Amino acid sequence: MTRWLAELEHGPILLYDGKCGVCSEAVHWVLAHERAHSVRFAPLQSALGRELRALSGVPADVDSMLWAELRQGRVHADVRSTAVLRMLDYVGGPWRVFLALRLVPAFVRDAAYALLAKWRHRLRAPSCLVPTAEERARFLDLGPANG
Repeated sequence: MTRWLAELEHGPILLYDGKCGVCSEAVHWVLAHERAHSVRFAPLQSALGRELRALSGVPADVDSMLWAELRQGRVHADVRSTAVLRMLDYVGGPWRVFLALRLVPAFVRDAAYALLAKWRHRLRAPSCLVPTAEERARFLDLGPANG
């Protein structure tokens, strides 16, 4: 078992585009609103991001937020709108009202996600996500190989 696969035994990992301002804002939003403080984060461009994509069968060209976790002993990754819904479920509280979007077919949700993804670099300038000292331990594989 690789080091990165072993990380999933400690709970889910949210993979985000480390070069995207909207994605960095989403991670900051999770940190500000979460209740459990158990999800960890890593850039898609990191060695961890590449390995988890490969282990879960997500092609390397999929440019999406990923919610990665172990399910029945195997690496599973939710992508696009389903990853966002998993993130909202994790955050909990009043944000769970958006889980009603699960009733919308995934292809419709994913089309909306793709539209936002297309414009995300225009909505927010690329930004460097700098976690606080407390948050730093929850960010995995932030080394120079990110990108």
